[in-house]
Amino acid sequence: LLATASAAEIPTTATVQSSSFQVTAPAKLAFTQGPGDGVLQEIVVAVEDIYGNVVTSDSSYTVTLVVLSGPGSISCTPNSVGDIGGFATFPTCLFSAAGTYTLQASATGPGPALFPITSAPFTLAGVTPSVLVFTQGPVNAGENLGQPIQVSAEDGLGDVVTAAQGSVSLAIENNAGGGVPTCSATTPIAGVRMVEGVATFSGCSINAPGTAYTLIATFLIGSGTPPPNTTTVISPSFSIFKIGYSVLTLPAVVTSSTSAVLNGSYPGGIGSTWDFEYGLTTSLGTEIGPFTATTATSPLAVQVTATGLTPNTTYYFSIFTSAGPGSTLSFFTSPTGSVVTQAAIPVTSTSATLNGTVNPGGVAQTCSYAYGTSNTLAGATSTVSFNTAAVSTAISEPVVVTGLTANTTYYFQLQCSNGSGGILSFFTGPSGAVVTEAATSITATSATLNGTVNPGGVPQTCSYAYGTSATLAGATSTASFVTSTATTPVSAPVTISGLTAGTTYYFQLECTNGSGGILSFVAGVQSEITQIYGTDPIGTSIAISQAEFPANGSASAVVLARDDFFSDALAGGPLAAYVNGPLLLTEGAPESASLDPRTEAEIERVLPVGGTVYVLGGDLAISPNVDATLQSLGYTVVREAGSNEYDTAYLIALQEGSPNVVFEATGTSFYDALSAVPAAIADHAAILLTDGPVQSFETGIYLLNHPGATRYAIGGPLAAYGADPGAIPVYGADLYATSAAVATTFFPSASLFGAATAATFTDALGGGVYMATGGRSGPLLLVNPSAPLPAEIVPYLNGLAPGTPGVVFGGPLAVGPDVLAALAAAVG
Repeated sequence: LLATASAAEIPTTATVQSSSFQVTAPAKLAFTQGPGDGVLQEIVVAVEDIYGNVVTSDSSYTVTLVVLSGPGSISCTPNSVGDIGGFATFPTCLFSAAGTYTLQASATGPGPALFPITSAPFTLAGVTPSVLVFTQGPVNAGENLGQPIQVSAEDGLGDVVTAAQGSVSLAIENNAGGGVPTCSATTPIAGVRMVEGVATFSGCSINAPGTAYTLIATFLIGSGTPPPNTTTVISPSFSIFKIGYSVLTLPAVVTSSTSAVLNGSYPGGIGSTWDFEYGLTTSLGTEIGPFTATTATSPLAVQVTATGLTPNTTYYFSIFTSAGPGSTLSFFTSPTGSVVTQAAIPVTSTSATLNGTVNPGGVAQTCSYAYGTSNTLAGATSTVSFNTAAVSTAISEPVVVTGLTANTTYYFQLQCSNGSGGILSFFTGPSGAVVTEAATSITATSATLNGTVNPGGVPQTCSYAYGTSATLAGATSTASFVTSTATTPVSAPVTISGLTAGTTYYFQLECTNGSGGILSFVAGVQSEITQIYGTDPIGTSIAISQAEFPANGSASAVVLARDDFFSDALAGGPLAAYVNGPLLLTEGAPESASLDPRTEAEIERVLPVGGTVYVLGGDLAISPNVDATLQSLGYTVVREAGSNEYDTAYLIALQEGSPNVVFEATGTSFYDALSAVPAAIADHAAILLTDGPVQSFETGIYLLNHPGATRYAIGGPLAAYGADPGAIPVYGADLYATSAAVATTFFPSASLFGAATAATFTDALGGGVYMATGGRSGPLLLVNPSAPLPAEIVPYLNGLAPGTPGVVFGGPLAVGPDVLAALAAAVG
């Protein structure tokens, strides 16, 4: 501005100029806060002049927000607000649908018209919280087996509201088994804060088996955030069952050319239902059931009969339960013919009625039954032969056999002069009220004979017969004793002396109400069984590592696998031997984002700083946080991570120097590969995986690049041998028989044997490495959690030298003390 003066009082100065300044007038709008990605936002619109300055002196405009583009509408409280000092503030704005938006702000007022403003595009991942949802877990699980559980806040469209705030508590709603819930060792479970709309509860468990458990999650209101319309949610029902029990499909028994008995077992405590499905392909398709499952807390055997089958045909079948499915097995119906072997009925502990039919075709036929403990009937016993009538219709020909051994699988076949039926099997039951049990406290000259008897409320007179004859001919009897009048089994141990060292003795508990089976022991040469285990699978892997590398810093490397799934770990055993290190476990990425502290401590103990840790599987298998932890401790980390389990096994083989000996095993289950580990290490071989009976692309590439490789197929036509018929086959009729076949083929005269449960893969994983390193050389046999031993492995154990020691991997819940006693008794 310019000021001019004309007064006489200021003769020397006629004008003066002011300092420069600007005149601000409202001209446009601007978003100064928001909109952004959250569903619940505060949005601020400013009134500015043409230079971008906020016109703080003006409060005459009303600003309105509308959706210019996007899938839903905006609702603000209020939706039109007056500006105060140049700012129009919308404190609470919510959107009706997820998606990408742009907003437009416009203003009305007495001053000059203002240009509207359009926001930058922004995306909403969720809208107003509406319900709580269990988005992960709970699932059927083993007792004390931790699992992650997630509860999410979702909108009405089923989208997670990532901006939802607050915390969530968790409690049992239906306490089926009277258990106590914990998550991360904390009970009660409360106050887990939401992160991007999700509350995650890690390491959750319930300490008692039961069925139809449910959990209830409750939303606790967060500051400034309205709660969902539904503030609680109840989970789907789930079951807790004993550790070590799994769903197993067991071999079928073909009873005729058109029928078969399908067998299986499931873990006690699962509740709900079970059924079988069968069909001409692995897709199955025909269901028998469902049936109601019981709530007992031990594994339960079940069977159903499939009828109307086609003769001379391969069928596939599997058991399905509330705890999950079993594996898929197959059976082959016998051809239609004039001679048909039929199921043995009835069967006792020492006898069975063998059944079959024969159509003589008008000519008298001579028939007998062959039976024995070999599935090929090698060395079988034949019944007395009999002659049929000269008729032209099928006639039944039952024969009773006696003198059988309790708790034993027998095979039999009807054989006539005009043909033979199929080979079927039956299993003799326990001996009943009187049971002979394994001898204990064996020395060179004495032993304690054991057994139980159920007096049935009447005193029984009992004694043990013992001697060097397998039939107890000329046996010596102990002094007799009289039982109480109990109605439950009572233990009856008796110690005998005067034995000859190195001699095999046979013995039997004999009472007035029956006799037990005949068992044996070798005086002075009792097999010693060592059990290596921890409190859980990770603890067992550490215990094996400490037994394998007792000296601190004595390993050259470490191989690390996840404990919750087997696929990446199957080929890791030979790698651990190749790099001279233990095979340790940690939680998989779905379970934990960090390295288990116990495993971390064992790595620091066994591996000097600067050593290499080989991690099996990608980031979805084991969290990348584990790599960071190991690197911070001074270790080099090498990831063996393919695009799938077959590719991972291929990469592991390359890491081993591309061996020219290959053990192929199916990657769809863990049994065959685990049995193969000690033999593969002993032969300096790699383990490669097939997709069941179909060759995997990655294994095929390896074999193509190694045309002269020696190839072993561990598993039959429905597994690795089906994928590579040109390989040397090593397999049996089932998983136990395959482990025995590997032992017989590669360790015919072992000085040490190992055993682990077939119910899970974790214990056998490190155990197989232990069996073929540190100067040890022996097989790994698969067993059940409780006795009796699988019949398929007994002949191998019988063939070992008396006193051959054994190592069992896994604790008493995985392999019970009765199994240890049975292993010791079976050796030699």
